Amino acid sequence: MPRRKVAEGDLVMIRVAAQRSGLHPQTIRVYEQVGLIVPKRSGGGTRLYSIQDIDRLRRIAAMTNELGLNLAGVQALLEMEARLARAEAQLEIERRRALRREARLEGEIRRLLAMFRRVFGELPPGA
Repeated sequence: MPRRKVAEGDLVMIRVAAQRSGLHPQTIRVYEQVGLIVPKRSGGGTRLYSIQDIDRLRRIAAMTNELGLNLAGVQALLEMEARLARAEAQLEIERRRALRREARLEGEIRRLLAMFRRVFGELPPGA
């Protein structure tokens, strides 16, 4: 029987997650115990992993195998990455707010200059 490709929203059991991540199921359970991965659970309590979970498992394995990090180091790095992502998202929100404020102020300046021209005919020097 041919293997079916896992779609974006699919969830797989630990055996399949282990195969796809190149990790032993017990290693995945250890990662769960220390809080590095939080699988979904079926109604019967079976661990279920998404594609994002499997990608995270691969990243954790790379950090431990290639970078030589211990699990505490992996946890710290993942937390820093999450904090950085939240900060970048907040920065983008603030940047958009600033652009909207700038556009409103430019509109107000144009409105005031038009009003000044109607009242006084021309702008003062340097305006």
